[in-house]
Amino acid sequence: MSSVCLPRHIAIIPDGNGRWAKSKSLSVNEGHKAGMEALQKIIIYIRDLGVKYLTIYAFSSENWKREESERQGIFNLAEQFFSLKSSEIVDDRTKVTVLGEMGPFPKFFKDRLDSILQKTKNHNEFFLQIALNYGGRAEIIKAINRIILEVKSGKMTSPISEEIFSNYLYTQNIPDPDLLIRTGDVYRISNFLLYQSSYSELVFLKKYWPDITTEDIKTALDLYAQRERRFGGRSD
Repeated sequence: MSSVCLPRHIAIIPDGNGRWAKSKSLSVNEGHKAGMEALQKIIIYIRDLGVKYLTIYAFSSENWKREESERQGIFNLAEQFFSLKSSEIVDDRTKVTVLGEMGPFPKFFKDRLDSILQKTKNHNEFFLQIALNYGGRAEIIKAINRIILEVKSGKMTSPISEEIFSNYLYTQNIPDPDLLIRTGDVYRISNFLLYQSSYSELVFLKKYWPDITTEDIKTALDLYAQRERRFGGRSD
């Protein structure tokens, strides 16, 4: 694909691990394991295409409603995955950041992520954002409350513009996603990047995430390349 047609920022909701596992009479954590293997391939593929930013919706603030055994399984798998695969996913070009609140996660999981964040903090060719304990509404409310405090303290006196507001989001200094992909035959964005995805092109893929291949991502990119992005204007 021509670099002219490539989105600068892709966001992905990798949905369907549990339903994939159920369809194969496997445990839900086996589904998450397969999903992480797919994730490795897709991250490397997107990075090597020349896309600058990739954001993955890994664990939403609503996912705490799931059974504790599933949550713990996800954290254990993710920690093991990044221990074994981080050198392949996180090379000397990749900067990793977390979108969301890390406080509630187990220490061993936070320690593993913090190690990767520190290791990559000065990298600047490919930017990988992992949304963890993330919710779009909560992000907006947090930004508003931070602004209110700065107004009350006198640190902020100018009117709030879109540019100023964006600086209070987790995605400060990260461009809005051009393309948002969701898998799993579900047609909603589920509280993901609500503010940032106002003009994102949306592509929904029917396959469950563990079955997603680089060809599926290429299909999504081909669809994106065919669309005309007018941002409210007219093409004629």
